[in-house]
Amino acid sequence: DEFPGISDDEVIRIAKDKQLIILTFDKDYGELIFKQKIKKPPAVIFFRFKGFEPNFAGNLLVDLINNREIIFMNKFTVIEEKGIRQKTYQFSH
Repeated sequence: DEFPGISDDEVIRIAKDKQLIILTFDKDYGELIFKQKIKKPPAVIFFRFKGFEPNFAGNLLVDLINNREIIFMNKFTVIEEKGIRQKTYQFSH
């Protein structure tokens, strides 16, 4: 919301600097992190499935945060219609 139109690289830089988790509907972050080997943000949550109502992603995220079994840090988390998968990476300081 603060910086509309900035590049994905800049979003990652801000997330690293401020220790923020990236929430996105943009699949490009997976390629940037795993194929281009850029410095990695603390975590990325990619919503591949957006649900059928406007509040779906937010409600699901709250449920996931309240579930203590899911760890987001140093992981690329993909939320799909039939489940959640994660890939761990080494966070770059």
